[in-house]
Amino acid sequence: MIGALTLAAGQSKRFGKPKLSEPLKNGSTLIEEVLRKTEGIFDDRLVITRSPLNKLITRLERYDVPFLCIDDSTGLGDSIAYGVQQISNEFHEKWDACVICLADMPFIQSNTYQSVYNTLKNSKTNSSLVVPCIKNNADRLIWDEVKRGHPVGFGRDYFHTLSHLTGDVGAQKILKENSDNLSLLAVDDHGIFIDIDSQADLVRLQP
Repeated sequence: MIGALTLAAGQSKRFGKPKLSEPLKNGSTLIEEVLRKTEGIFDDRLVITRSPLNKLITRLERYDVPFLCIDDSTGLGDSIAYGVQQISNEFHEKWDACVICLADMPFIQSNTYQSVYNTLKNSKTNSSLVVPCIKNNADRLIWDEVKRGHPVGFGRDYFHTLSHLTGDVGAQKILKENSDNLSLLAVDDHGIFIDIDSQADLVRLQP
């Protein structure tokens, strides 16, 4: 089973107000766009958010995705750790891999999520790592020469390490230290690099 773990617990400090309910040009909100694009792809989904966003959860019930609240998150690492702890216990069916999705990256294409899922699904090991990127020099994908994007897929072997991340420390160290197990997935999708940090981003970055 491969699940999507969507992180939606950021404090939106640079945005100046909670951003995940901000509308896009197509009428969808940031987080709705992510949930819409991951719908029907993954075997299971879970969203990690914060208590002040409870009103947002009510509006998203139609997506049939469970939300869990973390109240003491100080950064990305805390949210990842909390989410992976949940999928590692009996609350969810056993996940063989998780794809970490960010709720403030609404422009990633559904095809990219599907490609990450397929790559993990076709793997014969629980130690697989999958990172999307734009193809380098048309035919070469080299770790030190490509800009890597999101979402990122992790096999179950990394759940223990992910569950102990803290603060604002993400999972880049895991990727670098286990690069032999990593698949750089070439996609035609610049949305893998675009996150919405400020109100200016929301205006400037929309296609």
